[in-house]
Amino acid sequence: MPYYLTKVTDELKNISKISRPTFMIDRLSAFVFHQHPLLVAEWFKNIERSMDNPKKIINILLLQPDAKDDINNSAASFILHLCPDKAIKGFIDTLKDENINWTEQHQTWLQNFENNEENDEEMQQDSEDDSSDESDDDESDGDDEENEDEVPEQVTEIYNYLQEELFQEFIRTTVESNQISQIPEYFRYLQFRFGDKLETHWDNIIIAIEREEYGGMDEECIDLLKDMPGAPICSWDRDDENLSSNDDMSDNDSMPELIDDDDDIIYEREAPTLPVWRSQEIRV
Repeated sequence: MPYYLTKVTDELKNISKISRPTFMIDRLSAFVFHQHPLLVAEWFKNIERSMDNPKKIINILLLQPDAKDDINNSAASFILHLCPDKAIKGFIDTLKDENINWTEQHQTWLQNFENNEENDEEMQQDSEDDSSDESDDDESDGDDEENEDEVPEQVTEIYNYLQEELFQEFIRTTVESNQISQIPEYFRYLQFRFGDKLETHWDNIIIAIEREEYGGMDEECIDLLKDMPGAPICSWDRDDENLSSNDDMSDNDSMPELIDDDDDIIYEREAPTLPVWRSQEIRV
């Protein structure tokens, strides 16, 4: 799970995962409009430039969601990462405020939607999660959610190398560079940011940027990036090349089939050529 999504989810862990992405974005927009109004324009510009459905997202941020599950985890992750750093960090600090009961706020928020029966079930689930110890079923749900939100090892390695701020810069730059014309500049950025460690992290970079939650770069753009002059070769491409090379060598080194058919072969031995000695004339 991307960094900011992980942070926010940890603070809202007692809220149903069905409505949690929509709820967190709705609360984030309210926080940004109230606490950081000067950053709203920058946030919207980032969304317009990087997301596939910016008008719908901005409409949700300006008004309110049409449904409690209007935003999924992937979209929520994008929106969080595109929010200016100052605003998103302030929002996370607010979520940590022990004086705010986010489960109670979520229950109130659910009342804005029409499907009261489903909302009652979610409110009951929230209450049980908040007031009782985890049951066996809760542990099972928790395991499922943990597996669903598990951060790929490759992404973790990039994060550990870049650390928080540069990792967020890496994600934003990837999202903004998802165009054929931007790939040369994006490769120069990777060369600058990773330096002599670019080859070490190249596999991790390619695997990360092709995932939707970490940039979702198009396959065509990734292929062009891998073909850039000076770009390292992915390990799986090296393996394919070595396998192909070994196959060629195997074909060349193979011995022709021997035919044991001596009876049909007549060996003709050439008569030896003997030297001819001429007698010398003896003069008297």
